Amino acid sequence: MASTPLSSTSPSGPSSPSACETFTLNAGPYGTLEVRARPDLATGRLRCQVNGLRVRGVFIIEPDFPDNPDPAAITRVKVSYGDLPPAHFHDARHRANRPVLYSTVTLVCHSFVDLAAAQSGGSTSTPYTLGATIWRQDPATASEVVEVPYGTGRLAAAILAVLAVHWLQRPGADQLRLAAARHAIATGNLIGQQHRRIEAAEQALAEAEQHLALQRAELLRLRRLLSHPYPYRAPSPSSAPAAAAVSPTAVEPGGQPGAALGAAPSNVAEQPDPSTTPAAADGEPR
Repeated sequence: MASTPLSSTSPSGPSSPSACETFTLNAGPYGTLEVRARPDLATGRLRCQVNGLRVRGVFIIEPDFPDNPDPAAITRVKVSYGDLPPAHFHDARHRANRPVLYSTVTLVCHSFVDLAAAQSGGSTSTPYTLGATIWRQDPATASEVVEVPYGTGRLAAAILAVLAVHWLQRPGADQLRLAAARHAIATGNLIGQQHRRIEAAEQALAEAEQHLALQRAELLRLRRLLSHPYPYRAPSPSSAPAAAAVSPTAVEPGGQPGAALGAAPSNVAEQPDPSTTPAAADGEPR
């Protein structure tokens, strides 16, 4: 699987990440592949013109950023088949120099390749082990795409694996990853998306802080109620029960009935009963 540089078309030599290089890759049972590679430091893509006994065409490799671009956390690459289409075409079938396998099978669209699987499987990889779906142009209609047959799929998977490993280990790979991340940020409006995420988070934080303040106030009220209960208030006269008609009589210590409980003391002297007082004689003062 190791690559062998053959020549370079740039005076800066094959170590320069922007140089166009020619090298060979070992595809195991499928022989050697002659590759002419040119990195694009504006987009982070690596264009590989591949020629071999069973394949010829262009493969374009770039990192896949499913969420946020992170050059240090790339787990798979996207491999597109053929050169970029003209600006007014969005259909991958209009790409020039699409790879042709066994002189009859034309690959279309793109595939995603798991880098760890490519490293472990190498030229013995299959589409299944790479997690890749590989499409070809339907020869019957020339306008539909279908999955490649099993045998063709194994050849395509071996080519994808050795190209992915080369991309991962090539000199200047870090610059390609960084360029791809910058390109994704610039073209994907990721800065604007991140601003909107921050605004939504700030709004949620303000609402959460308001709710937290209300809960803290309620906790303080409960603690105050627990430590300083409200004083008891006697019922108002209008709501008090009617007094008893006859107040109970207090009993003196000697056993004699006393004043009624709660009765106010009287300062008026007790008058004698006329029926028990003897009548005075005429002329005597009464």
